[in-house]
Amino acid sequence: MKNRILILVISLLSVAVYAQKSKTHISVFPDDKALENFQKQQDFLQKKSRTADSIHTELKHFFAHYKTENQEKLRDILLYLTSSFRQFTDFNARNLVQIDKHLTTNMPVQGSEITYLNTSYDTYSTFMDVYDFTVKSIDSLPVKRASGLLELCVLYVKLNQLEFFYKNYYTVIRNNRLRRILNAGDKSFDKKAGDFQRRVRYYLKRKNFKKLQLLARKNTKPCEQQPVFKDTSLFVLLKDKAYGQTRISKDKRKIKKYFRQDLAYRFGYFFTHHLSGAIGNFAGLFRFRKGYLYQKDSLLAVVKKHLHPMYILAEKTGFTLTDKMIPGYFGHIALWLGTEQDLKKLGIWNHPFIKPFQNRIHLGYSVLESVREGTRLSRLEDFMNIDELAIASIDAFDRLNEKEILGLYHSALSQLGKEYDFNFDVETSDKLVCSELLYQVFGYIHWPTDKYLKRNTISPDNVMSLTLFDQSPIHLTYYVGAHRKNKIYTKTQDDLAEDLGYTKSGNAYYLKQKVCDSQHNCKWIYHKLIYSGN
Repeated sequence: MKNRILILVISLLSVAVYAQKSKTHISVFPDDKALENFQKQQDFLQKKSRTADSIHTELKHFFAHYKTENQEKLRDILLYLTSSFRQFTDFNARNLVQIDKHLTTNMPVQGSEITYLNTSYDTYSTFMDVYDFTVKSIDSLPVKRASGLLELCVLYVKLNQLEFFYKNYYTVIRNNRLRRILNAGDKSFDKKAGDFQRRVRYYLKRKNFKKLQLLARKNTKPCEQQPVFKDTSLFVLLKDKAYGQTRISKDKRKIKKYFRQDLAYRFGYFFTHHLSGAIGNFAGLFRFRKGYLYQKDSLLAVVKKHLHPMYILAEKTGFTLTDKMIPGYFGHIALWLGTEQDLKKLGIWNHPFIKPFQNRIHLGYSVLESVREGTRLSRLEDFMNIDELAIASIDAFDRLNEKEILGLYHSALSQLGKEYDFNFDVETSDKLVCSELLYQVFGYIHWPTDKYLKRNTISPDNVMSLTLFDQSPIHLTYYVGAHRKNKIYTKTQDDLAEDLGYTKSGNAYYLKQKVCDSQHNCKWIYHKLIYSGN
């Protein structure tokens, strides 16, 4: 009796957490070339990162063999660095404005946008780090040697750091969602939480800015004679003493206010994460039997025949308490990476990025999943401790080239080790739930989402519902279940629609929703599931 009461209390708490469910985002109109455009963005950012790294190496060699007569070479290196940084800034500023506009519509941020924000910030940080290295290297030179043009180079570097911050991030930092994504940590990009805020505070530091302004006024005439300063508009502004007392101080106060707002936000996330985690971890202890599909060798052989690299696995475990607590039909979802033979066939088995995972994949650990213990690799044999299994394919995968395939595998395997996201928020990539894993890996796909507690979330049902959309990028390939241990049966797409609560009319599927006005007059509305506008 006591156990039943305890289970009831846990279930009620879970219902309270998910009670504020709102309308699913049904119709989305993505760019038909979303994957191609996403790949072009990543290629550009990677190219600029390599350029910054190459210049960094060149500067290390320059300062290791420094000679006074080579100061002109340093100027040329810095001009090239700034030219490349400016190209990145022009590109990045345009994309950030587009993302900023999208986020102001209150639509969920896409996985590709989260990846872009993290990748572009990583590139931005790489350029800034080269500037920091330059200043530290000049400062470490003997006083007599660090004069003349070198002092002007320090001024030039610091001017560009401030100017490029303004051009890249100042106009979008007011957007709460965008700012929080930039300031969050992410293991996939080796980004620490709060790094963005620390950089911003440093650029606008009063002491740092006063030194910069003093250098500008001290070197007015020498600067005007140097071509290196022709491409920095801040130099003219810095000569005006009032500029530092008004613009920077005002901006600093404004930005401090933005980050202070995030303190309450982070506290709320911390509280919800631990409360939800305690409930989820406790409920996970209750498993009343083994799955009906578990240890069925003949079925396992059939399932393996239906699996190909980057296929989606959705499962239902009706014998667990967590399955009862999670809204919807499916309780968990994962990604099939493929066998050793599959990766050899793709031509990526011996790639340097895959090599650290070869042993695990060779032993059968080809299921990538996010569970309460974190994101990990599992065996299909263990995953099959379930009652039902649905498999879906990513249509575009067969048309990808080797570089694009490697990009997907890099995105997938870089999620390993991330904590479980008990906040269930698709806009936080430092922690993941099972369906958020797919949201990040296939970021170019516009997945259906729900609203819970004012947060955009994605559930296993959301993922599998996309197979019902007209012109969907994913399709159901196999669906099997069992009511009893030896009563195994296959299911159809119509069965899937019924399981997920959708209605079929003709060849199309619809979501049936009840809509009521202020007078409590209600009617049923049918939303057709449309993926693209074609």
